[in-house]
Amino acid sequence: MKMISCWAVFLGVSFFCISVAMSYNWIDSVVFLIGIIVANMPEGIIAMMTVSLTLTAKRMDNKNCLVKNLEAIETLGCTAVICSDKTSTLTQNKMTVRSIFFPYIGKISCKKCHNDQLIRRYQKIVFARTSPVQKLQIVESCQRLHLITAVTGDDVNDSPALKKADIGIAMDVAGSDVSKQVADLILLDDNFASIVTGIEEGRRIFDNLKSSIAYTLASNVPEITPFLAFVVFEIPLPLGVICISCIDLGTDIWPAISLTYEKSESDIMLRKSRIPQSDHLVSRCLIFMAYG
Repeated sequence: MKMISCWAVFLGVSFFCISVAMSYNWIDSVVFLIGIIVANMPEGIIAMMTVSLTLTAKRMDNKNCLVKNLEAIETLGCTAVICSDKTSTLTQNKMTVRSIFFPYIGKISCKKCHNDQLIRRYQKIVFARTSPVQKLQIVESCQRLHLITAVTGDDVNDSPALKKADIGIAMDVAGSDVSKQVADLILLDDNFASIVTGIEEGRRIFDNLKSSIAYTLASNVPEITPFLAFVVFEIPLPLGVICISCIDLGTDIWPAISLTYEKSESDIMLRKSRIPQSDHLVSRCLIFMAYG
């Protein structure tokens, strides 16, 4: 919204200066300024995003994912690292012999290589006997690498890591009340596979929100045209500020919400995790595409 606001103010001030240069009086120029800003500001975009995220949260609830924070849906879609507590999440704290293997007969040595470099090459690392402080340090280390980190936990000692993580995921059946309170997402069936469903929903709603915002911004172009004709051709102003607001809130918002119901693409789970620092919901490319 900040980028859209800056774009609207820039266009409004630019055309205000043009109207003053064309010898229009100050009152008409101010009306023109306000009209351009209002026409470029999609008033219904906040309501559209709130309704869309709420409907997505309802859909995730039917898939055993209870969302406590609507912003967590979008964050879950760009998760790069999942720090999972093994006991009661992946296992039931019951030891069973599944296979027997022989001890190693050799070692792999690596010269001129630092341990930090070795660790970064591994995509799956197991930390055993970790304390609450160490769990918190693991999350902070992932965040220092600019990785969106999700943490699953069910006990009180997982609460600091759940609170610090970009998205905390608690268990409903085996989880403690403290972990549920600090978590952003609760798995109602304690099934780790439900996280994958949540990530897919997060990626899908992000793609659909971009389509909805592009539609909303593209509909602003016809609203700007009457104000341009008002200045260039000196015709009566056909649309006022209140009329534009009614159009945005009364007609544009419903097709925009319907776009959020689009199904996800077939390769949505094969993509790399989105980088929030560079891939924003409203980008310059999206604005240029909508107005182009």
